Amino acid sequence: MDQVTEDVRAADRERLGAVLDGFALGKVVSARVVAEGLMNRNWAVLTSGGERVFVKQVLDVGREQAVRQHAATRALAALGVPAAAPMALPGGGTLLDLDGGLYAVYGWVEGTHVPGTQMTAGQAAELGGVLAGLHLGLAQVMEPAASAARMKVADPGRAEAAISAYAALIDGKDARDEFDHYVAAQLRERQALLDSVRGQVPDPDVAWEPAGWVHGDFHDLNVLWAGGRVASVIDFDRVAVKPYAFEMVRSATLTFCYGDERGLANDLVAAFASGYRGMLPLSGDQVTFAASRLWWERVCDFWQLKRHYSAGDDSCDHLFRSASALLWWWTAHRDLVADVLTSR
Repeated sequence: MDQVTEDVRAADRERLGAVLDGFALGKVVSARVVAEGLMNRNWAVLTSGGERVFVKQVLDVGREQAVRQHAATRALAALGVPAAAPMALPGGGTLLDLDGGLYAVYGWVEGTHVPGTQMTAGQAAELGGVLAGLHLGLAQVMEPAASAARMKVADPGRAEAAISAYAALIDGKDARDEFDHYVAAQLRERQALLDSVRGQVPDPDVAWEPAGWVHGDFHDLNVLWAGGRVASVIDFDRVAVKPYAFEMVRSATLTFCYGDERGLANDLVAAFASGYRGMLPLSGDQVTFAASRLWWERVCDFWQLKRHYSAGDDSCDHLFRSASALLWWWTAHRDLVADVLTSR
């Protein structure tokens, strides 16, 4: 009889059994929910064959994108890049369609997540090198991509419309909770910031170089460490063609962010950027431009509020708080951030 931990619902127990059957992996002996993932549903499963696997229900991307990232990670793994690659179905392919849901299975990787701000400078530099290695590896295994790329510029008008809409929604509530009060204050401050930087909208026609295939969401929660080294990079759902400098800067600011008024761990950001640029050279101007563009995106970004107020999902509320704290610190230290990212 299957022995499944209590945090797996009966319906999920049956579904996991069907997934294992589809991949010819035997029966479920035990399972637990892996709660770290915010966008997909994930389980750690022990099979009747004694194999530990990671089962993922793909919710955040469509079939085409999932198939693309599966092909990419399998090819990267074949090159020796530490990328988590999905198992293949007996008949070929890596994506199981089960009652309208899409599922993938991965071999279990032993390792832990190391919070960025708890890394050593050496680990930060290694991580930067791993990201550069991913970019170089993707350039080998994916179809050729343009060497320069344009990125859509966040529209301040849409940002102001979002501010107005969320403020009105909060004002119209009969009872406001602590998060509502926090958001209302943040919206007022964000509108004031937009008013003060109205003349700094980036030029949308600038083509960035160099560009190529990137991971798309590289940060500490998508990296597993074992024995003090990077064991595996996971969650390639956002694989896309973008400027390399943009992903490098985005990864640095996500990974080494304290989430409060302290802003970024500058020494670790510098080590990460140096590790990256030691393998895949980027000029100081390219990195500074990427930092400026990413800061502008953060000024206009409210995706966590859309999840909270439109989807009734509060799982990303903490990310709105940390993103807000970083934005105010970054706004006050823009030159410092650029200097840290370009110091070698």
